[in-house]
Amino acid sequence: LIGEIINQTLCNVWWDEIDQQLRLKVLRPRLPQIDAAPATVDDAANIVAGKTSISDVPEDRISEVWVYYNKIDPTGGDDEKNYARVRVKFDGDAESANEYNQVVIKKIFARWLGAGSDAQALVLAIRLLQRYRDTPKRFVFSVDAKDDSIRVADFLGFLHPDYVDFIGQPKPITLQITS
Repeated sequence: LIGEIINQTLCNVWWDEIDQQLRLKVLRPRLPQIDAAPATVDDAANIVAGKTSISDVPEDRISEVWVYYNKIDPTGGDDEKNYARVRVKFDGDAESANEYNQVVIKKIFARWLGAGSDAQALVLAIRLLQRYRDTPKRFVFSVDAKDDSIRVADFLGFLHPDYVDFIGQPKPITLQITS
């Protein structure tokens, strides 16, 4: 049940091994006007040599999000007919032949969102679509012990020769640390 709530409210929960506390953070875009500029790690000063892998995660890509909410019968199952409302967001460009030429639908049965949750359902759909519209990438790397200030859920700038732009130059990217 907690996992459903976390998923439907765009939060992340993890065990902080250092402080020995359970942490909660809302998943959201980094806002430059609120968030401090993220520290940047690169292969010259921070990243342990030979400990980097960057891979695509195509199974996580989506082009449509359907959020079913305002459950009719709380004892009924998670079936589309058992929800009074549905909010659909899609990206027609991502589904077009010019981009991915594929429709990938993520359906969320949000039993925790009631009749007055129109805005929350919309925000949930928009943020998921923004985050997973393009094929997500998984960055796995190790940093030196001197960089122990980097914590789970922090935003972090990343610059590495394995992640490049269209002309082969290292491309800076902002990541959110998940583990």
